[in-house]
Formats: sequence, structure tokens, C-alpha cells
Amino acid sequence: MKLQSMLFIALITIFAGCVTPPQTIETTEAPDLKDETRRERMIQEFESRRDRSQYEAALSRWEEGSAEEAQKLLESLLERNPHNQDTRRLLAEVHIAQNNFDSAAAHLRQLLDVAPDDAAAWHQLGVVFELSGRIQESQHAFQRALSLDPENALYQLAAVPK
Repeated sequence: MKLQSMLFIALITIFAGCVTPPQTIETTEAPDLKDETRRERMIQEFESRRDRSQYEAALSRWEEGSAEEAQKLLESLLERNPHNQDTRRLLAEVHIAQNNFDSAAAHLRQLLDVAPDDAAAWHQLGVVFELSGRIQESQHAFQRALSLDPENALYQLAAVPK
């Protein structure tokens, strides 16, 4: 049964692009653009679509309650593309659900290294700290989220001292 599930996930990941409607790729390239430049752009487009398909497959596994399968897909994607912030955020969420707070915090800190003004990431880090009993650190993270988005009701509630 587990082998069938893994095979199914592999097939979905590989063929995810086959179920989406065909999209026309419009190019505004000059006709005399060198073949190598055109080839590089096509490779970048392929890699971007492949990463998006794999992320969507992981998100589907997560929404279905298959945290381990989602985690494997997300970790594989981060190995290939360590700068994918959506992947890092979702993987942190998976780790939180698995009570793996150190890994969740590590991913959120990496996300914040790139985007220090990401209020949602600060709030999520506050949740991680709170769940792991690090109340002072959680309050700092919640306050930072609130300072970045003062109108957010969730951040306002989270920032109330406990």
C-alpha cells in the first residue's frame, strides 16, 4: 500500500503539468536573439513550472493530511531550489504540525533572513516559540509582526502579554 502511495505521488508530481490547460508562452524576444539565450530562458521556464507543480503536489498532500509525503516533496524541492520562500513557509507549517519546533524555527529564520519585514513569518515564528514554551521569544516575535502590520487583528491578539 505504501509503495502504491509513493508511486501515485511520483506520477502526480511528474504529470502534474499534463492536467493543467495548455498555456501559450508569448515571447517578446527579438528574432535575432541568440539560440543559447533562448535555450536558457526555456530551461528557466521549465524549472519554474516544475517547481510550482511540485509545490502544488506537496500542498495537496498537506491538505489531504499526508504530512510526511508533503514534507518529502517540500524537502526535495528545497534541495533543488533553496530560495523558494513559499516552500520554506509551508515546510515550517508541516514541522509545526509534527511538533518539530526546532526545524520549523530554522526554516522561518531562513525565510526572515531574506524577507525581514514578513509579518506572517514573524507571527508564525512567535507561534513556534509559544508552542515550545519560549514565551519571552514568542512575545518579541508577536510584537515584531504587529509592528509590521498593526491593523491585523490576529497579530493584535497574539501580541497581548500572556
